[in-house]
Amino acid sequence: MRIIHFPLLLIAFIVFSCENESLSPRINPQFGIALIQEVSASGVQFGATIYEFGSEPIIEYGFVFSPLGDPKLHNADFVRGTGTPERYFELEANSSLEKGRTYFVAAYLKTENATLYSKEVSFQSQGSEGFLVESVEWPLLFKGVEERVRIKGEKFSSIKSNYSAEINGIKMDVELIDSENFEIIIPEDFHLRIEGQNVPTAMKVRIAGKEFFGVYNSRFVEPSFDQAELKSLTFTDTFQIEGQNLLFAPIELTVDGVPRDIISIDSEKLTFQAFNVSNPPANSTKSPVISMKARGLSYELGKLYTLKAPEIDNTSVRLSKSSRLVLNGRNFIPSVVNFNNLIDQYGEKFGDLIGASPNQVQYGISLIPNRKLNLKIKNFDLYSNPVSVEITDPLIPLRKGPKEISNFSQKGIVISDMGYYINNTGLYELGFEYPFASKKVGDVPFPENYFFEKIDDKILIGGGAFSPLTIRKEIYLFDPKTKQLEQLSELPEGLLGFNVVYKVDNKLFFERGVRFEGSGQRTTQENWVLDLSSSSWTRLSDSSWGLNSIVRYFNHKNQLYSLLPDVQRGIITLGKKNFVTQEWEIVRENIGLRSGAFIHQPVQIGDFSYFIDEGGIDRLDLRSGEVDYFQVNTGNRLNSSSSFNLDEKAFLGVDFYLYEFDPAYLNK
Repeated sequence: MRIIHFPLLLIAFIVFSCENESLSPRINPQFGIALIQEVSASGVQFGATIYEFGSEPIIEYGFVFSPLGDPKLHNADFVRGTGTPERYFELEANSSLEKGRTYFVAAYLKTENATLYSKEVSFQSQGSEGFLVESVEWPLLFKGVEERVRIKGEKFSSIKSNYSAEINGIKMDVELIDSENFEIIIPEDFHLRIEGQNVPTAMKVRIAGKEFFGVYNSRFVEPSFDQAELKSLTFTDTFQIEGQNLLFAPIELTVDGVPRDIISIDSEKLTFQAFNVSNPPANSTKSPVISMKARGLSYELGKLYTLKAPEIDNTSVRLSKSSRLVLNGRNFIPSVVNFNNLIDQYGEKFGDLIGASPNQVQYGISLIPNRKLNLKIKNFDLYSNPVSVEITDPLIPLRKGPKEISNFSQKGIVISDMGYYINNTGLYELGFEYPFASKKVGDVPFPENYFFEKIDDKILIGGGAFSPLTIRKEIYLFDPKTKQLEQLSELPEGLLGFNVVYKVDNKLFFERGVRFEGSGQRTTQENWVLDLSSSSWTRLSDSSWGLNSIVRYFNHKNQLYSLLPDVQRGIITLGKKNFVTQEWEIVRENIGLRSGAFIHQPVQIGDFSYFIDEGGIDRLDLRSGEVDYFQVNTGNRLNSSSSFNLDEKAFLGVDFYLYEFDPAYLNK
């Protein structure tokens, strides 16, 4: 249906209502305002009447329309015809009209010298058919510069405000070319706003309420990396990768599969820390594998550098176990977790790292595998040059020791440079080389066992009792060579053991026999001798010394010595056994041991016995009875009944640990 908005009579009154955009002293055409003939969903039918053609020929005619006022050819959409129109002409606008929007329209006529417009009128659009896209010229490769998407078609709006464009949801600017061409401007940083390579990219264009949608494949310039020779770096060095297009997309850097921060980057080089000293990864390697990732693509660069091993300057150190081990040098990792581990000659970790800088490391010392150490600093698969360390304390706790030693209450015995001890589960043999391993070599006849004495190159065991009804009379000799236990004899009736046992010629002498009296054991003054040839026992005269007169006794060079206290006088005397008279002879009275020293079984090395306490060590010369005191902070009052006495040093079992005592390190 045609809708006439203005009666014909009105036209007569507005014949001369046109405007002249470019006046000249010529006679221009005279025409009326635009008539809105019909408004529909497919567009608008415009009409206009020419009242006087004038002297200038008309070369173009039409209508301009815009949602803004004052529509002109340079700022509005238009429909047009060419040549001279009929006195009444009509044209249809079927694009660039958005439904529900108010537009302003004016008729226009164009001559060679002027463009004339009528007064504008308004109408409300019901929509239009829309534009037609014939082709989209998508960039072949995004190179990090401004790119343009050329769109060709028909019925494009001439009003820029009618346009909106998005690419992957990112708003883009539009530049109008003509009614058949416009361009979407893609900014130079577009490559930074989109992830991936060969990415399906959505483009949406909206013109006056009508939309066009398409998906196009986007390719981006890829980074490239230059080949370089393998470099050797310290842990604090930086490394630079060179190439091209390194800024074209966000780059993720990984070193041995662990993300690494990039210090600086431009289009041709990338710099990062060769080793992450602030947060070193535990799985580091000396020749890490470098990888890059950009736009979802991985670039395996391989091994580009090798990390240098630490270097130690002070390669020979003597120190106390209570001191810190300080090593100076180069290329240490400034971290106290997982790195700069000291490895000893046994391939095990030594010490506890307590401080680290690129040029110095410090360690605390606790358990020690050996007095003389050969150490290297290990950082993953890198080892430093060796450093020799000597521990100067006379008494040192060892890292390794037999676990059974915690139940070990008897003295230690050394035969042919091997140690022997017993506990409730059996008889054990101990080696004195790292790791000081022990093994069970025999069974104890019964748990009440009383004796554990060295007799020549064999071990006397047996005797003992838990009660008067369970006295064990049998005594045995264990042969370390054959690992056999052979019964030697039975104790005299009622005796379960003796405090002192020694051998002279082919006889075993037993002194200070032990019996049950009531519900407890009692030491007597009984002395007996066992003839090994006839296996017969003979009772000897009782001891002339009191029951408490022998505190400790020990053998030295086939001679028996003892500490003999004089309670009334408050002194300790060193005695020596006379094997002819079977009496104790005085070597020296009042030998001057510290008051508590005699409660320990002494360590016996060479001609000396050593008494170890927390604050110092007494050395007793068995030849003269002279005592020397050494102030040593041992930290332990050692029950040296578990002492294994070798020719030049001793090993002491205490709780779960083994200690080494070497008198060569004693200083007054």
